[in-house]
Amino acid sequence: MTGQLTSAYSYHAFISYSHAQDSAIAAALQREVRRFGVPFYLHRPAFPPTPPGTRRRPLRVFRDATDLAAVPGLSDEIRYALSTSRWLILMASPAAARSLWVQEEVAIWLTRDPRAERVLIALTDGNLAVDGKHIDAAATDAVPPALLAALRETPRWVDLRPLRPAAPAGERRLRIGDLVADFAAPIQAVDKDSLVGEHIRQRRRTLRTAVGALATVTVLAVVASVLAVVAYLARAEAVRQRDTALANQLVSEAETVADTQPGLARQLLAAARGIRLTPQVAGALSTGRAIPQEIHTDAEDAAHSPDGRVLATMKSGNKEYELGGQTHPPSDGVVRLYDTRRLTVLGEIPLGRTIAMRVGFVPGPGRRLAVAIGKQVRVWDVADPAAPRELASLRGHRDVVDMMAFSEQGLAATIAWDHELRLWNVSRPDAPALITAMPLPLLKELSYDRLAFEPGGRRLVLSEVTRGPTFIDLTDPHRPAVRPSVAALAKVQGFAYAPEGGWALTAGREEAPRRWAVGKDGSLADPVPLSLPDPGATITEVAYGARGHLAVVTEDDSVVIWNNARTTDPPAFVSSLSLPETDGANTFVVRFSPDGGQLMILSNSANAGSDGKGALGNTLRVWHLADGRQPGAAFAIPGGGIATHGNVLATATADPPGKSRIDLWDLSAYPPRKLGSVTVGEGLSGLAFSPSGRTITAHGGKRFTAIDIGDPAAPAILGSWQIPQPPDICPADGPVPKECVILSIVFRDEHVVAVGDSARNVSLFDVTRPEVGLPVSSFTIHGGSVTELNLRGTYLGAFCGGGKQQEDDQGRQVCVGGYQLQAFAVGGGTLAAADRAGTVRIWRVRDEGHELRRLTTLTDTGDVDSVALSGDGRRLATVGRDRTLRFYAVGRDRAELEGIVHIGAGSEGVLAFAGNDHTLASATEYGVVDVWELDADANARDLCAGSGERITRAQWARDVPDLPYEPSC
Repeated sequence: MTGQLTSAYSYHAFISYSHAQDSAIAAALQREVRRFGVPFYLHRPAFPPTPPGTRRRPLRVFRDATDLAAVPGLSDEIRYALSTSRWLILMASPAAARSLWVQEEVAIWLTRDPRAERVLIALTDGNLAVDGKHIDAAATDAVPPALLAALRETPRWVDLRPLRPAAPAGERRLRIGDLVADFAAPIQAVDKDSLVGEHIRQRRRTLRTAVGALATVTVLAVVASVLAVVAYLARAEAVRQRDTALANQLVSEAETVADTQPGLARQLLAAARGIRLTPQVAGALSTGRAIPQEIHTDAEDAAHSPDGRVLATMKSGNKEYELGGQTHPPSDGVVRLYDTRRLTVLGEIPLGRTIAMRVGFVPGPGRRLAVAIGKQVRVWDVADPAAPRELASLRGHRDVVDMMAFSEQGLAATIAWDHELRLWNVSRPDAPALITAMPLPLLKELSYDRLAFEPGGRRLVLSEVTRGPTFIDLTDPHRPAVRPSVAALAKVQGFAYAPEGGWALTAGREEAPRRWAVGKDGSLADPVPLSLPDPGATITEVAYGARGHLAVVTEDDSVVIWNNARTTDPPAFVSSLSLPETDGANTFVVRFSPDGGQLMILSNSANAGSDGKGALGNTLRVWHLADGRQPGAAFAIPGGGIATHGNVLATATADPPGKSRIDLWDLSAYPPRKLGSVTVGEGLSGLAFSPSGRTITAHGGKRFTAIDIGDPAAPAILGSWQIPQPPDICPADGPVPKECVILSIVFRDEHVVAVGDSARNVSLFDVTRPEVGLPVSSFTIHGGSVTELNLRGTYLGAFCGGGKQQEDDQGRQVCVGGYQLQAFAVGGGTLAAADRAGTVRIWRVRDEGHELRRLTTLTDTGDVDSVALSGDGRRLATVGRDRTLRFYAVGRDRAELEGIVHIGAGSEGVLAFAGNDHTLASATEYGVVDVWELDADANARDLCAGSGERITRAQWARDVPDLPYEPSC
């Protein structure tokens, strides 16, 4: 056995002693045992020790220096040290034998070492009588009784009484080396004589070294200073490399455990931020929202508020009851109200010991929370979650209410255990009114678990558990009518309406998921099957969210997401999310948030709780699905082409027939707030803001429109213009008709825009004079189409990256040995341009824009489709053919890569910063604008929200072995 520790141990030895009597001698013993036989230049702590055959390293010896009387029991730190120590050193004395703390430490040790084979005893006071191979218990007063009883023979022990302060100093000096060797030798598993000899050699070597150093100290002073600087720099570089490797390793570890331990994965990424912000860490922080948030909870139901800002969970109460021969104690029910962003508790509503079945929110004015509890539905106003105010209840049920639903039209439906359906008018919070009550005999034979209104409130649907949903016609709410069963849905258990109406999702344990078109009369038609990654998977739950999100949960622990926003056939597959084992078959709640941006799943998780036994029973997971194809995006906004000015984002969305809608969004709000919209009469391919942001142009084909957005809530069209169509370049007739189109627009000032087109023209238009349809001036270039324009209206369409512009035999400018410009951006006195070779060149603008100074050149893996500069020019973002977003910090003399985000094939390659240097908008090919947050610290804080239980010391030691325990969350 060597002195090297295995992975099961953190300490070589643990010192147990009486703090009142032996603190000084315990500290001296710890210090000397640690470094006995170790070269003086290796006396700093190190772990693990050096293997045999190389230089010896110091031992790790734990000694608690706190006042144990200040706490009611041993701390977790002491228990952890005891459980991970190889040897126990007992400082034996009558005071130690009587100490409750020493007795508890010995008792804990004996659970691991019942025969006390790894115990060393140091006698500091009192008596330790030895009778042959055994200790005479009657004559011994310095050893705790529990240890005496466990010892089978005399342990290794030494007499340290001469080292007590009363002993002569000379005697202590004569015996110190020999006594320390008695401890160090068995711990290091080496022969005592060899260890003492090594110690003497090291002391002699130290003396020789000291004499030689003293003789040459003056000569080496300057050299030492230089070497110190070199050593400092080398050490700093070593630390940097270690931190870089460790931070990137934590990113990989987080990816590995994200599905099964999402809370731990979030904390590992936050810890990586605290160690070193590498490009991999920054990219992972930007996409960390893809990892679900989680809460370990005792809740049985959950719901989002209509505004999406509050999440309510409900635990039922119960009285004492007998089940399976066991008596279950009473417990109190509670509703907890969470902030949906941080998952912090905002308030609670006690429910007492009455059984509660459902929780939900009532659409309409205010923020009303409803709980089906006992024979009534109680309602609270939770506009202020910290101070809920109870409103009028829905009373009169003859049995426990186990299902309820609410419509946007002010209707409520409740069903109790006596199989009676009741309809209510809840449009007035202070006076809910019963509309009708009718028995549902079918519930005596069939079982349902979900009740929901069809959007519009004209039908109810009962689904889950029993084969085939049941529809109830509410055309006349006073006379509800059960509709005939739908044969095509005979095997369906799960049924969900689209919140916007017009669509439905169905699935069952023996029925594949299908999307249906819902007619005005409630009929279902045109079923479209949805493909599953595993075609044989069994469906357990379904959900339909806003903006066309569809989801199913399968028994193989997957959540499959599709999107029907574009009503494509079939709906587009978005992603497949993973659940821990068995959760897919044990889900209680599967719901989207009102805006479709979050998916909530409440399950009976075996992983809940730090002990893995589920102390709180269930786990609530919340996935951020602003854009299901890009789960890491902070927000997703409908639209295509984009432009930004300050915090305002403009998006263009096709609005058939042949028209487009421009939407204005405030990105400073959380979530982004829509400011206003305007429809223009052509398809759009680009947008541009004026310098002040009061005017915007939208172009498509050969026309552009100018819009006054001084009041974003009421945009007003100023006029529409058409670019000239030179007949020699764009003939309207002839064998091959051709139309010249607008490729780029930029404002020269608040009044005049420069328009670049495919006819090699740059035309200037005055947007304040819509009556003048012609350009105020124009000029023609010779390098090709005008693909880009800078802020002063100068063309940059013939840029030749890495080559030369030359004139061909027809007098045209051509690029020889280079690549044509692909993208261009200006911001804060900085200009960036990218070409097809994947090269991004950055310049500083001098002399009012008339002189450019080359700052640096960046290279990508292929074509760079888009570049964007923040308004202050301090951050650059690029996206290229590999569909990887890269962002750089632009300094005085260089640009340094900050982060890498793989955004997939859906990227359209259009980027724009909004209002700052960390909010980035990115257009996609599927009609969504993703908003990315690049601020690493903000992302780390968001990751800590909903990260579950704090990372344990054991997990930290496993994943961050070289750094002290300092959780970031």
